[in-house]
Amino acid sequence: MHVARSRTAALRVVSSRTMSTAAKTGGVQMDPANPSQNLDELAARFSKCFPSAIRTTSGRRTIGREAEYPVVAADGTAGDVQRLLKRMHAQQKGKLEMVMDSSNGDDKRVSSVKNEHIDFTIEVGTGTVEMIHEPLDDLHALDAAHLGGLEMLYAAADAEDMRILGCGIQPITPPSMELMTARQRYYFLHELMSYGWRLFSATSSDQVKGCGLCPPLSWGI
Repeated sequence: MHVARSRTAALRVVSSRTMSTAAKTGGVQMDPANPSQNLDELAARFSKCFPSAIRTTSGRRTIGREAEYPVVAADGTAGDVQRLLKRMHAQQKGKLEMVMDSSNGDDKRVSSVKNEHIDFTIEVGTGTVEMIHEPLDDLHALDAAHLGGLEMLYAAADAEDMRILGCGIQPITPPSMELMTARQRYYFLHELMSYGWRLFSATSSDQVKGCGLCPPLSWGI
């Protein structure tokens, strides 16, 4: 009798844990004896969350890039990316859409100028511009697209008497709250990280991303 009760209790515990695990994994029944199958089922379920239009049909992976560039005035101090984006929008004559930033409650700040292939957007620092590319087939296509984007940046910078710095080169203006774009999430991160976050107001980074399920640019890579 004691053995029967113990076995019944154990089965209840196993059943409860199985139901809990299934709930945490979106309904996928996990088999402890077959972890590979568990991963395959989870991966398949995750993949189904994306529209079929973004899946590659050839099986080849795609590659994208998010490159940040500090912008400076002729004397090396941090430049005004708002002027740069507005100039670029005017120069491209309808080829780029201007998107305003309403995160601080007013719509006076330009968030980005973009089209379906490329996006020039503001960053943590008011003197930093980020260029985001759509996913492309290979590094050669990405290189050509990036060089084309740089030509647009250079033209706008020349018109505003500004300079585009390479990654790793910073303006002579020190990092500060005044150099930080006024966005609530940036202020929150500053509360958490203090000076460590203020450094981002004057720095830049370059990220190349390879993936097999990259969404189009309109999804906000």
